[in-house]
Amino acid sequence: MEVGHPARPAAAAALSTSAAGAAAFTLFAYLTTQVRSVRAGSPWQGDPYDAVVTFTMFFVPLLGALGGARALLCRSDRPLPRYRIEQVLRAALVCTLLVAATLATDWVAVAARADRASWDGGTPWVIASLLPLTGVTAGSLLLHRRAIRRLPKPVRGAEDPGGDWLDDLAPLATLLASPRSRTWRALAALIGRRKVLDFVRLRFTLLAAAAAVAAGLLVATGTRAARTVWHLEWP
Repeated sequence: MEVGHPARPAAAAALSTSAAGAAAFTLFAYLTTQVRSVRAGSPWQGDPYDAVVTFTMFFVPLLGALGGARALLCRSDRPLPRYRIEQVLRAALVCTLLVAATLATDWVAVAARADRASWDGGTPWVIASLLPLTGVTAGSLLLHRRAIRRLPKPVRGAEDPGGDWLDDLAPLATLLASPRSRTWRALAALIGRRKVLDFVRLRFTLLAAAAAVAAGLLVATGTRAARTVWHLEWP
């Protein structure tokens, strides 16, 4: 997409709103699940509601950080490959959908009056905090729909350069590398080697599975430790 294409401002609005929503949601999820004075009166403090929040509280900031890093390559004064903006938008949309699913779960907990016996004076404020988050999330979904509709259609018969997240690792590392840092420049050069990218592509399923297992262990360990502390402090 050339500079000035009508899809670019629409995509920028969708991405910025999604990023703001993800940041606000992460703060909201942390406060309502990890701060004991807030969690004590939360309607969604118990399972199955808590399981959803625990899952998305980890993946939303992770996915948002990965998408935000790649968005650094989307420069407003330079032509933009369609595959890059399309994939960044897709990642941001998944992030927003995870937030929407969690908010829907929280609203169900409110409607079901879950853990009603533990509600306190802070519960109405916790419930009220869902309103602005829900509004931002709904707005983000609408902006994503508009941005995707404005993306240029592939030209039939034209060569599609394509690309993926791995192709953007080298230029991103070069962008972030300090000109005075030999270590960062060497790392950027290493990432840009075709052999390294081919190694990752050939073993992507194995590497992704290992990363998923490691992430799952971190989440399970952190959740178990937090619940142990919770029960010790609140018998």
